[in-house]
Amino acid sequence: MQITEMLLTPNKYSRPQIPLKKVTKIAVHYIGNAGTSAKANRNYFESLRITREREASAHYIIGLDGEIIRCIPENEWSYATNDANGYSISIENCHPAKDGKFTAATRKSLTELCADICKRYKLDPITDIIRHFDVTGKACPLYWVNHPDDFRLFKLEVAAYIAYGSTAQPKLETINLQVNGKVIKADAMIYNDETFIKLRGLENAGFAVGYDKDTKLRTLDNKITVLPIERDGEIQGVESLKLHDYNFVSIRPLAAMCGYGVDYNTETKGVALVAKE
Repeated sequence: MQITEMLLTPNKYSRPQIPLKKVTKIAVHYIGNAGTSAKANRNYFESLRITREREASAHYIIGLDGEIIRCIPENEWSYATNDANGYSISIENCHPAKDGKFTAATRKSLTELCADICKRYKLDPITDIIRHFDVTGKACPLYWVNHPDDFRLFKLEVAAYIAYGSTAQPKLETINLQVNGKVIKADAMIYNDETFIKLRGLENAGFAVGYDKDTKLRTLDNKITVLPIERDGEIQGVESLKLHDYNFVSIRPLAAMCGYGVDYNTETKGVALVAKE
């Protein structure tokens, strides 16, 4: 990733030199002026010190061919994201058409730049990369306002790049997953021929997904416990699994408790309870 430094001249309208003391978000924008270059938009920000027509700028601008220009140091405010200027690094992106969709080269550079910023400031790409839209409701970046699923995919691309160092696009799919003999639908990401399942999706398989405040770690619990069952005045323990507040018990010990054997019926292709002689 190559960054060309073309810092704006300090001025009230585009580079106010207000200290940016803490970075907690990356704000993504689109230029809005289709077909223009990164350099042309940088020069527009520079011209505001003379025209004084408005306050506007960004820390970075990414061009149609993926070139990256740094306009403002990361330790200073930019005038890009309104109420989020005081805690965000802003990235403007050029686009060839009015729909605001970025070129593959622009998207690749944006992925690499966001990954680099996330690593340096210890940001989570899934929660800490935002759109201008998320702050003010402005339709910016336009394509990702109109296609939020693609914005979600982009954030996964950044997360994958941080983990694997590749800008290959992950695929989002709903897969069939068998857990303890039960087939469930689960959200998954296919990346580099590996399948990553959404942690919350495992709740459908009877796992309890939580968070331990002491260890600050995600928790995944699917313990098989012993459920006490009373039959004819006697209490016996049967292995059970709790799923959505329902208790599922193991067939064999339950059948044995009731005096049945367990077999397989080849005709029905199902489990059969057989009375013991």
